[in-house]
Amino acid sequence: MDKSLYTLDFMRHTYENFPIGVFVYRDDEQGEIVYTNPRMLALCDCKNERGFRELTGGSLFGMIHKNRTLLLDDIKDQLHASKDRFTLNCMIVTANGSCRPVELAGHVEDEKTGSHLIHVFVINEKGRLPSYEVDPVTGLPGMRRFIAAAHEVVRENAQKSHPDRLYLLFFNISHSRIAIIS
Repeated sequence: MDKSLYTLDFMRHTYENFPIGVFVYRDDEQGEIVYTNPRMLALCDCKNERGFRELTGGSLFGMIHKNRTLLLDDIKDQLHASKDRFTLNCMIVTANGSCRPVELAGHVEDEKTGSHLIHVFVINEKGRLPSYEVDPVTGLPGMRRFIAAAHEVVRENAQKSHPDRLYLLFFNISHSRIAIIS
């Protein structure tokens, strides 16, 4: 199998099963959302991709309840400081007319075409995580939050009539260890 196809398949499967929400958008004037996982749709109270597109206009700026200029300035400032990542505490719009507080972690990836895709992970669906829940090296949820989310994914998978075989890929950055558990 072509390595790039394997990588794409791995990323698709990872994003589809991410414990909270994932979306990918283009770093352009429209902020076009090119991918959302099922949990992101659920966070926005949308039944399907079509409902999500109607709610948000298919744009980051239609999904986030924040002044567009402030949002762009905040992201640009963080990307300038870190080169490729940002975090954002904001409110996302939902199909039932309310807003939901979330904490997002974004990462920039260069496309071969020269434009940028930004991959965004909802790392907390209730607003900012307490500092003791955040890994100081990566800025992502810490071990306790990871274990809780992993238990939830395993529980949901066990309830399926045909459960998938799950793999856990664990990187311990501080102690340079990698573990794969199946």
